[in-house]
Amino acid sequence: SCRVHPVPMQITITLSLPHKCLRPNVRSHWAPKSRAIKQARQDAQQAAFERFKELSGPFLINHYFLHPFYATARFCFDDNIIASCKSYRDGIADAANQDDRSFRCAGVVPEKDSKNPRLEIIIDITLLIDHND
Repeated sequence: SCRVHPVPMQITITLSLPHKCLRPNVRSHWAPKSRAIKQARQDAQQAAFERFKELSGPFLINHYFLHPFYATARFCFDDNIIASCKSYRDGIADAANQDDRSFRCAGVVPEKDSKNPRLEIIIDITLLIDHND
């Protein structure tokens, strides 16, 4: 018989910090915000797809962690960075062909890196490997 063997894994994608107009408390005009949302979703989808196609089989996303590296020590509040990254989450879900309601942010670990501000998204997945008995 054929059994599926679940293998836990982590993959990391690196993106730019989300655009300022994607912050939940920023009131910006709808047009630039709409462009930023579309761009963020596209960027995350592309980056995630590149990593997902390296996997050896079907998988499920369990949750993800946000690891933002800010240029200064003035870090964003956790709930704000999570909300700002909604379009990134949508893009990752698109690349995985998985409903984004089935996985959540499990934590935020901010750091300072004035030379290279960025956002690393660490995605916890379960690789589903077939085992023939």
